[in-house]
Amino acid sequence: MFFYKITADVKIELSKKDRDRFREEVRRVTECSWNKRQDKLFIYDVSAEQVLFGVWTETADDGRRLTTLARELLIELNIDNIYSAELTVSETTLREGCSIIQKADYHRHEYISNDDDILKYFGDWEDRMGSVSSLVRYGNRHNIKDEYVSGQRNTPETVTRRAEELIGLPALLQELKRIYAGSRQRPKTGLPVHYFVRIDNRERQETVCRILSDALFSGGRLASGRLSFVKYRGDNDDLTNTYEICVGSTVAIMFNNYKESADDEHVTNNDAEYIEDICRAVNKHKNDTQTIICLPNSGNKLVRLFMEELPELTFVEIKEEIIYDEVARQYLRQSAQKLEIAATGALTDLVKDPRHGYTVSELDKLFDRWFGGALRKEVYPQYADFSQNSNFNNKPKGGAYKELESMTGLSAAKQIIKQAIDYHKAQKLFRDKGMPQDNPAMHMVFTGNPGTAKTTAARLLAQIMKENHILSEGRLVEVGRADLVGKYVGWTAPTVRKKFREARGSVLFIDEAYSLVDDKDGMYGDEAINTIVQEMENHREDMLVIFAGYPDKMEGFLQKNPGLRSRVAFNVPFADYSPEELYVIMEYMTASKKMRLADGVRDKLLPIFQQAVNSADFGNGRFVRNLFEQARLRQSSRLVASDVENIGEEDIRTLLAEDFALPEAPPVKPSLGFRVSA
Repeated sequence: MFFYKITADVKIELSKKDRDRFREEVRRVTECSWNKRQDKLFIYDVSAEQVLFGVWTETADDGRRLTTLARELLIELNIDNIYSAELTVSETTLREGCSIIQKADYHRHEYISNDDDILKYFGDWEDRMGSVSSLVRYGNRHNIKDEYVSGQRNTPETVTRRAEELIGLPALLQELKRIYAGSRQRPKTGLPVHYFVRIDNRERQETVCRILSDALFSGGRLASGRLSFVKYRGDNDDLTNTYEICVGSTVAIMFNNYKESADDEHVTNNDAEYIEDICRAVNKHKNDTQTIICLPNSGNKLVRLFMEELPELTFVEIKEEIIYDEVARQYLRQSAQKLEIAATGALTDLVKDPRHGYTVSELDKLFDRWFGGALRKEVYPQYADFSQNSNFNNKPKGGAYKELESMTGLSAAKQIIKQAIDYHKAQKLFRDKGMPQDNPAMHMVFTGNPGTAKTTAARLLAQIMKENHILSEGRLVEVGRADLVGKYVGWTAPTVRKKFREARGSVLFIDEAYSLVDDKDGMYGDEAINTIVQEMENHREDMLVIFAGYPDKMEGFLQKNPGLRSRVAFNVPFADYSPEELYVIMEYMTASKKMRLADGVRDKLLPIFQQAVNSADFGNGRFVRNLFEQARLRQSSRLVASDVENIGEEDIRTLLAEDFALPEAPPVKPSLGFRVSA
């Protein structure tokens, strides 16, 4: 649906008697001609200065056709000489469109007999909504806030200038260039891409959505400049109606309150069902309605789920980049300018180390801390003696730490990681209070058997250290021997240094680090280890190196270079899972696939897990995954062999005890030679 209002100004002064007579004529002509018009054009107000028209239509308009329709109605009323020939047409929102037609109703001005009649002319809207008031309530229930972002088709230069004010978003500027590039000879329907906007600050999210919507409308991709914000609620409401209301315009799905779940692949059932509902609507209207999905920077699983549900669509990601040095100071000065307060040296001095990068969210927190002090000292000096609450919170913050804490098992690893974070937070606190401290080494060794979640814990640790302002970027750069050892003499050291530069501000995770130890001294592996030791010292302030591997083999690795062990601050053990912990992992894994375990599965699995734990080649979490995948294969065979016609959704979602069995051991390769009998 598209909603417009048209304004015609009075050219001559009307007496009250003429206006009353005119109103009666409007009521008569509008009521008689209402059902004759394909586009539901009506007059909803008449004053001494203006006559106001409303239009509900299924077709977007640039103003010319609607102006002609309005002028024809003025001629039909025989008062076209009273009103200006220059009519003003402007698109409006769902809420105002409903308000306009309700004003025209007999409850108000009696220009039409029943505002609800309009729904009859828009497919099955009358059956779905019943009344215009219900349409408004639908918008309220679904948290739809729509607005018109562009009163005219703005120039690329105007839109780009607004985007340039948003520091730290080069991806937005690149997308604007793509929007305005190429020929304007485009098909009537068809949108090449949709968008992920990954920004923590809601205000910046909405600003990016407005800029994109403005550019898409002014660039000719969209028929409407209307932008509708739909807030994530976490329940399974059908959004098909929402998209049909917004055809030709932009819908922004806002996930500000979304929290990543604990399991690496799992989102809650409510989240998954809500996302499926969104994806059905997005897919149905992929060619006529622009979708922007707004979510926090940490919403990796949510992005992955959308991509899995919509594999045929292409998404462009608008994501904030880490900003450094003068650009970060510029952002702080800009923040002060918006609040009309002078940016002092104390503000810009918050950005000291040119090598340390910041997200916009981190800079916002720095600014807020400074602004509170500046407000009390300079604007309201009577409160200068009051200080901010600076009680040191010992508990690490952020969703990644909560996710680590909620993982099954890993009690010893969690405790040591918590100690490491506390130590580094304390060092930062001491430096902030003016007490000089040595820059501590942050490097670690993770020891554990396969499948004990070493890589997952490393990824979460990287995010935790970013969220607690210990590392600037918090990425996980995972490497092995093949990524560090060069093929030829002289290649290894530069290769290692390149990986350290890539992991700046983040975590360099060296998996199976013991594989760098060669059988002979002086080989390429030794060169790699020696270079790693040098780079660990050079980057002790801005990155973390984690060496990971089996417990028995990692001891030999640490003894290879005298300086290696002394640069490792924390040894983090990852114990094997118990049978009970393995069953909890199976429950998480099953839920992540929207399935359930039937009664009796626990009794079947615990003995299997106990037997697996005692085997020499036990794979921990990998064993659980293999067991789950084999169970799904057995379930498929079981269902196909049953009465297929009577299989329900619950049967498909449920794994039974009979679907699980201990994996068969690989066959033993026969030895060559003859067997000599006694």
